[in-house]
Amino acid sequence: MKIFIVIVSILILLFLMVGLTCCQSSVNEIYNKGVDYGVQGEFEKAKKEFENALTIDPSYEPAASCLRLANTVINQKIEKETGIYLFKGITYSNESKLDQAISEYSKAIKINPEFDE
Repeated sequence: MKIFIVIVSILILLFLMVGLTCCQSSVNEIYNKGVDYGVQGEFEKAKKEFENALTIDPSYEPAASCLRLANTVINQKIEKETGIYLFKGITYSNESKLDQAISEYSKAIKINPEFDE
């Protein structure tokens, strides 16, 4: 009987680990789709993707941060062009292409130097 309980416990643990991995992969895909929409200037679509990612994982900070950025553009607190450059910078940062990321962030700063985020 003890062996049965141990085997069932291990199986439950394995199922939970697989489920969490699948959810995280899904969150990353949704987040990346949102970033792609941001690069294209489709901020409403980007917002929906970030909200979807946060529905799956409310603690996923990259999606929360990008949602704030998308809302900032949608609410016209920064120019659309600035948002596009910032999302391009995020894309390059995610790909570890830091020189290109800095270049895109610098373009955003030139347009909206007062934007402190």
